[in-house]
Amino acid sequence: VELAPVIHYAARMAAAELKHRAKLVLDLADLAPVTGNETRLGQVFLNLLINAAQALSPGMADRHTITVSARVEGDRVIVSVSDTGAGMDPSLVARIFEPFVTTKSHGTGLGLAISHGIVSRLGGTIEVDSAPGIGTTFRVALPVARRATAEAPSQPEAEAVSHLERRPRVLVIDDEPLLIKATARILEAEADVVVADMAKRALALFEQGEHFDVILCDLLMPEMTGIELFTRVSTTWPELAQRFVFLTGGVFSRQAATFLETCGRPWLDKPFRTDALLALVHQITAQNSRESRP
Repeated sequence: VELAPVIHYAARMAAAELKHRAKLVLDLADLAPVTGNETRLGQVFLNLLINAAQALSPGMADRHTITVSARVEGDRVIVSVSDTGAGMDPSLVARIFEPFVTTKSHGTGLGLAISHGIVSRLGGTIEVDSAPGIGTTFRVALPVARRATAEAPSQPEAEAVSHLERRPRVLVIDDEPLLIKATARILEAEADVVVADMAKRALALFEQGEHFDVILCDLLMPEMTGIELFTRVSTTWPELAQRFVFLTGGVFSRQAATFLETCGRPWLDKPFRTDALLALVHQITAQNSRESRP
């Protein structure tokens, strides 16, 4: 995995949390690829960025900085995520990777525990340094990839794939090239995948009479959001509206949260699990299997 695109992607996903709290500085030198998984690593760095942002008070972006730096040290790539927040006392630092330990009034305390597990399973380490009144730094060390390897699907993923009785036609709508690439790679062995990097391009496909069994649609995109696209499709092509699955990297507005609760369509949080995506595609394909294809 090339880490720089993964980190840039995580930074874009966290932008809504960051912009009112801190200036983001990325210092990513020429990095060797690491052994890992794009989706899992995206989840780790998104979690670290969100945690760093939420350690800072909103409205003080001109006074605080979150810095992500990366370098190669021997057979490891070290990525540091530092903030200039309030820091943590030593008793909390000692327990920070334990489940349900959190400094947030609304947090679950699972994000860092999950991130620790992901990094450990990839053969890496994650550590933290923090001092009250100074700030916090998380350091993720990942092994440099020695050769390209084909990752075998886990048992749940294999089961989900085996249940697909025919190749569905799937449309992926997202303005993030990394997510489109990763999603297409997951699906292409079992589905015919069409991609659109903006909602208006997807709308043009619908207007041309294109048929899709499943439509994976980003919730928030520039120019036309997934909400606006779904509203248009529901009116003009109601049968296609029943094939939508929304992809969201976090709901940062009341409107978006209300929409997901009332639209009647499933959604997946980014970064999503491969087996969850395949299972959902299979479920929707099976629900619509009786419909005739044009």
